[in-house]
Amino acid sequence: MDVARVRRFASALQNKNNVDPSQYASKKTISVWCGTYNVNGKKEQPLTLSHWLRQGWDDQNGDWTGTAPALYCISLQEMIDLSAGNVLRDAVLDGTSGDALQKWRVDFETAFKYVQSARRLCFGVSNEFPQLVALEHMVGVGLLVFARPDLLQAHQIRTARIPTGFGGGNLGNKGAVAVSLRLESTSLCVVGAHLAAHRGDVGGRNANYHSIVERDCFRRGLGWSQKEEGSRSVPSYEKNACRDGFGVLDHDVVLWLGDLNYRFQKDVTDERVIELMRRKDYASLTRLDQLCDAMANDKAFSTHDFREHSLNFAPTYKYATNSDKYDFELPEEEKARRTIQTGLYLWLGMGVKKSEKFILEFTTTNHHT
Repeated sequence: MDVARVRRFASALQNKNNVDPSQYASKKTISVWCGTYNVNGKKEQPLTLSHWLRQGWDDQNGDWTGTAPALYCISLQEMIDLSAGNVLRDAVLDGTSGDALQKWRVDFETAFKYVQSARRLCFGVSNEFPQLVALEHMVGVGLLVFARPDLLQAHQIRTARIPTGFGGGNLGNKGAVAVSLRLESTSLCVVGAHLAAHRGDVGGRNANYHSIVERDCFRRGLGWSQKEEGSRSVPSYEKNACRDGFGVLDHDVVLWLGDLNYRFQKDVTDERVIELMRRKDYASLTRLDQLCDAMANDKAFSTHDFREHSLNFAPTYKYATNSDKYDFELPEEEKARRTIQTGLYLWLGMGVKKSEKFILEFTTTNHHT
């Protein structure tokens, strides 16, 4: 900390002088890549993942010479089957989803190497691919944060688990995992969430959001790299588990991503959705979305200047597995469920001024991302 700058700033405030922020602080702009994927218990090959990791920046100059982002935030959902047995087993043994996330970690690290080999120097002169900063898991939800070591040094790293599922919100089949860190003097929180399912349970999704943001889920003092028992994750059975803790919203910047499960409003017919999809009228589709209603009417995501980038692609759920066709396009006997629903969102929050939102189709799951 530059003590002299702090004292000059305090003196200026005390004397009620006009404060020029540039005299007391410096700005550094970084690019952050956020991806969310409901894997539906399936796996992807690292080469396929490498194409995903290149979305949004690799062709920005039209000549495939783009520079990779400084920070990668990746949220996964349904890494394991969310059966009652798996949920209880993972809550007790804390192993199944952890093993699954470690396998995904290895696959993403291999994918970064593919990106590195395909786009020479995209990771800077040192050409060192992004390194893992933090990861956290809870039943089927996983979150990984990678950073380019030539651009960023993250510190004060902490992680948390925030269950909102079975057992009165004590089990992690739904809820969120989160990473808290500092980049220079800016605090950043990355949230990977999987909220309540089913079209009619919009109230449950809104309640999940409030449960997540109301908890003081991060411990002070003990960082992610310290392995003492209990240092990484918040006990699931306490409402505010950290007496001297802090929460998701106690950060300068919040990035919220995941399978938020908001669908089209209940009175919207499938035929209306299909018509708008075929016309590629995504603006009208967005206005019919439950999340937009929740924001507009102060039900969820309506405080702290949370914003979502405009949608420029069709709904991502429900696809037929191993297909680029929607479930409703299949013959009647092959349909699993007809209702067309929106599934995945990238939610960008406080302090983020510009973003790009894109979709890459993985056909091995019924959720495309």
